[in-house]
Amino acid sequence: MTQYLSEQQFARPLARESLNCAFAVSWKEVQESPGLLDKLLGHTEVGPVDLVCLLLTENLEALDLIWFKHLRSQQDHVRHHGLTLNQQDPQANRSGYVYAEDSTHSLVIEKTLDTAALPDICRIQNVIDVDLAELSPSIEYLAFLLYSPDRPSLHLLDCLKGHVFQQKDRQEIIRLPVEADLKEANALMMCLFSRKGAGWQVQAFNQTLNVPNCESLAAEVSQLIQE
Repeated sequence: MTQYLSEQQFARPLARESLNCAFAVSWKEVQESPGLLDKLLGHTEVGPVDLVCLLLTENLEALDLIWFKHLRSQQDHVRHHGLTLNQQDPQANRSGYVYAEDSTHSLVIEKTLDTAALPDICRIQNVIDVDLAELSPSIEYLAFLLYSPDRPSLHLLDCLKGHVFQQKDRQEIIRLPVEADLKEANALMMCLFSRKGAGWQVQAFNQTLNVPNCESLAAEVSQLIQE
């Protein structure tokens, strides 16, 4: 059964069978009428949006940054599936995670990769697989963020949500609704995975950021965790 997790709640422990998991984001793009400045700059649609995973030590030092320009961690236990999934070509989505939410907000999880026939739905757009049990002991935190590298586009994503899936059966175990105001932000820290004893726990964040580049996320995230 899916559990909902908001930033007002305490961290949620992950069961042992869920340590081999994936973090995914789903959204539906909103076609907003562009203003005059947007038209002059050519900003008439959503810019690129990427899911980012930042790996940090206990002292909040960044060890690795997983995003569309660097798809795999050094030991291959964190894997990014690329910028966009659920395209009309089923071969474009190799993650195996298919989620759709229709206009009545009922959950639809299909085993087929083709959701193009379903109109007006939120779809899985980015997925990062994580094998928490195999991570180096030096990795204490995994922060998952959305990042819009060209310009703030996050406010154009409707029905934006985070999801944690189990790898073994592709079932959603945690859903994280986004409650932040995204109008001026080019990054959003969605959640934090952290070690707790011999296991791991998940905490929702919903914190917006403005950064000059993806590499600058590490310092901002470290400060958020300390607070």
